[in-house]
Amino acid sequence: MERVEYSRQVDRVLADKRAAALVTGWAMRWLNVDDLKAVDPDPRLFRASSAAPDFSTELRLFLGDVLLSNKSVLEPLSANYTYLNERMANLYDVKGVLGSQFRRVELANPARRGLLGKSGVLLRTSYGDRTSPVLRGAWVL
Repeated sequence: MERVEYSRQVDRVLADKRAAALVTGWAMRWLNVDDLKAVDPDPRLFRASSAAPDFSTELRLFLGDVLLSNKSVLEPLSANYTYLNERMANLYDVKGVLGSQFRRVELANPARRGLLGKSGVLLRTSYGDRTSPVLRGAWVL
C-alpha cells in the first residue's frame, strides 16, 4: 500500500507545471526519450510492443523521483527501483503488481536497474525490427 501512495506523491509533485517542465521539458528531451513514438517496434519480434504506451510513464515517474527528491547524480544509472503497473511488471517479470496504477517497485534483476534497464531507453536506442549497439552506444556517450 505504501508503494502506491509513494507513486501518488510523485504524481502530485509532477502536477506542478514547473516540476513537470523539469522532467518532461528538459530531462526527457536531454536523454532523447521524449519521443518514443519515433520507434515503432515490430510486435512479431518484440513482446514489449504491447506495453510501449507505458514506457514514457515509467520514465517520467522515475526521472521525477530522482530529480525532485534531491538524489545522487549516480542514482539514474544505478537505481534498483522503478515505477510499474501490471502490464510493465509482466514485461519485467516482476510478481505482485496488479492493476493499471503505477507504483514504485524494487527490482531484483540487475539488468533492469538504472536508465539503461528501462524499456523506454532500450526502445529509443534501437530500431523497430532490431536492437542497435551503435545507437545505444551513442546514447550512452
